[in-house]
Amino acid sequence: MAPQLDSYFKQVDDSANHFIERLRKAVAIPSISAEDARRPDVVRMGEWLAGELKSLGAEVELRPLGKQPHKEHLDLPPVVLARYGNDKNKRTILVYGHYDVQPAEKSDGWATEPFELSVDDKGRMFGRGSTDDKGPVLGWLNAIEAHQKAGIDFPVNLLMCFEGMEEYGSEGLEEFIQAEAKKYFADTDAVCISDNYWLGTEKPCLTYGLRGCNYYSVEVSGPGADLHSGVFGGTAQEPMTDLVRILGSLVDTNGKIQIPGIMEQVAPVTKEEEGLYDGISFTMDNIFESLGSKTTIHDDKKNTLMARWRYPSLSVHGVEGAFSSPGAKTVIPAKVIGKFSIRTVPNMDIDTTNNCVYKYVEEQFAKLNSKNTMKVYAQHTGKWWAASPKHWNFSAAAKATERVWGVQPDFTREGGSIPVTLTFEEATGKNVLLLPMGSSTDGAHSINEKLDKRNYIEGIKLLGAYLHYVAEEPQTCTDVPAPWPPSQHSVLADMLTIDIQNSTTPSSASGSRQNGPETQHYQHLSNTAGLPKFLAAKFELHLSPTAVDAWFVVDGFIKPSWLGRLVDTDNTLQQPAGTWPGRQTPNFGALLIAQRPRYPSLHDLLDGSGPHIANHLERLYRPLWTGLPGRAATPAG
Repeated sequence: MAPQLDSYFKQVDDSANHFIERLRKAVAIPSISAEDARRPDVVRMGEWLAGELKSLGAEVELRPLGKQPHKEHLDLPPVVLARYGNDKNKRTILVYGHYDVQPAEKSDGWATEPFELSVDDKGRMFGRGSTDDKGPVLGWLNAIEAHQKAGIDFPVNLLMCFEGMEEYGSEGLEEFIQAEAKKYFADTDAVCISDNYWLGTEKPCLTYGLRGCNYYSVEVSGPGADLHSGVFGGTAQEPMTDLVRILGSLVDTNGKIQIPGIMEQVAPVTKEEEGLYDGISFTMDNIFESLGSKTTIHDDKKNTLMARWRYPSLSVHGVEGAFSSPGAKTVIPAKVIGKFSIRTVPNMDIDTTNNCVYKYVEEQFAKLNSKNTMKVYAQHTGKWWAASPKHWNFSAAAKATERVWGVQPDFTREGGSIPVTLTFEEATGKNVLLLPMGSSTDGAHSINEKLDKRNYIEGIKLLGAYLHYVAEEPQTCTDVPAPWPPSQHSVLADMLTIDIQNSTTPSSASGSRQNGPETQHYQHLSNTAGLPKFLAAKFELHLSPTAVDAWFVVDGFIKPSWLGRLVDTDNTLQQPAGTWPGRQTPNFGALLIAQRPRYPSLHDLLDGSGPHIANHLERLYRPLWTGLPGRAATPAG
């Protein structure tokens, strides 16, 4: 398999110093998207990246995104789009990364200059952006160059999308991706993102789930100007005092969120799901090393991983407007803005979470009886994401990992947020893979951020090997997961929800009532939060109380003529009308319930007006079919 890889690997090793020098040049550009004064540097970084791609023969475009919202004096950095290869006989892989970085100053506590790549005697390459995300972004460029120098045909068509605002909420990118879904990204077969990290330091992993992130500001203001604490202390109600009280009420010292309505949204954890964490290659020493201390909330692996992946968390990040420099300053700030975020998980809803936060903060401020004014708002939000890890995209990456690192990767979720992951999945309808290069101790967003030379060079090998195995992976029915891991139960339920209360689909389908094994599943109907619910083996679905009609699929592939009707209000199934291929009765296969935002009515579902209906159905129907008792996996197509 992939016989050209030995020559490719040798070329990567021979070019290692050159590739490190390329990273050194990238780190030297302080592309800090969160600082207005650094915006020219962010743009310069995008232009430098575009130049590197052009020198490798890629077709490159710098796409403007317009003005930055709420900062009309600033242009958003351009999106760097590039295409390498346009062979219709090859698969097309879309890769994403970002060229902006977090703020960094030597005075923050860095041991070295943050924008000078420093390599120590252990092979650790220190510099802001080294692991997040300039190293991985350059990994794709290095893979192209190594193929060229080794004289090896590039195995796929590579589409590249690199943005410059990821560290500031990816403003403007979601709309851009949606607009380009049927244009620049139209021939995408799968998506790969390298912007996360190994769980530990020795074993690589592939990531199929992320927490979301809702980022909030609490603004408290009072005096018309900053005050002298000796003159006005004790006579004026101080905004900082109010803010500290509010921030201190959000979460306790053991990480328990105090806001009502947050934990109530979290999908229940099954015993089977709990058992998954035992097999993950991870020890408490790994997290101690990452923390630089033993100040963990939990003392065991399972609860630590579940707190990191499976449950929401709330973190307080800082205060804007308050004195924070070294030394002493006896000032009462006139206005302060506290910053905090909530990492979200299945099945948390963005709007519901926002409303819970707003209500709670307003109630806490009201309890203070302060004459100051307060407002709370979300700066940006990003939904949690989970994908199918049994798609050929993941199997190719797993083979590449074993080839490069000599071990099978762990399949993990991650506590961080990469909102663009969900955006790409929804816009393209394709499987998205997270393929990390760095390790858990890299310190992204922290002082002394680093990328190990080993991870960088072997990571370049991994990216190239992944593309070769992608080219070889068969595309059959088994590309669709069968079934998803137990940890995806609640994710599936959220994705397969529709409210058809306003649907005008006629209810004239003919056929007799049917009894059978599948019908018995409907006898588990019960009301939870006002929604009828049934369990199909391990998979949970939620239907609208008004849902009389829904569409479902039978047998192997989905065809329009195979669509039938379901009646669930009296716990029975309606016999589908028409001729059905394949199995004898009962003809009930996998329920297909479309995604609410994309398909507002059953008419839209039936006539295929949803832009990616075929991909959506193929990706979602098979887990339900194979999850039904007595059903073997459907035959390959």
